[in-house]
Amino acid sequence: MQFISKSDFKAHALEVLRDIEESGNPRIITDRGRPTHILTHKYLIDTGYMFQII
Repeated sequence: MQFISKSDFKAHALEVLRDIEESGNPRIITDRGRPTHILTHKYLIDTGYMFQII
């Protein structure tokens, strides 16, 4: 999983979302260095794969 700051995500949201869809690699959004959100492709959750990553 890769980390991305909230400000970087805001500036590059569409690019990040497209990359998640293509690669399937989740991203963790951070706020002041602390993880606040996990972005993942819906497919990973539907198949239970996300729970194997965490």
